[in-house]
Amino acid sequence: MPIENQLRELRLHGMQRSWDALTQTRRHLELSATDTLELLLQAELEERRSRRYDRLAQNARFWKFHSILTHLFHSKLTQVFHSILTHPFQSKLTNF
Repeated sequence: MPIENQLRELRLHGMQRSWDALTQTRRHLELSATDTLELLLQAELEERRSRRYDRLAQNARFWKFHSILTHLFHSKLTQVFHSILTHPFQSKLTNF
């Protein structure tokens, strides 16, 4: 099985991209096995760090959005309850 397929199957996307670049430029022929492996491992580490930071940033934005919605919902709910308590027969729940 070709190296590209093995890297893809193992989900080593950083190594796969780096290997593709090395083979297209034929640079893999000039490097020792140790240097090639070092480059591939470094590419995989960078890929994983990048995906992790992207995932953390995406989750942080979601929680920030969720927090804003929760605050708005509770503010509106508080207004409705205040209206019911102060004017029990005049309150309208249609604005909720």
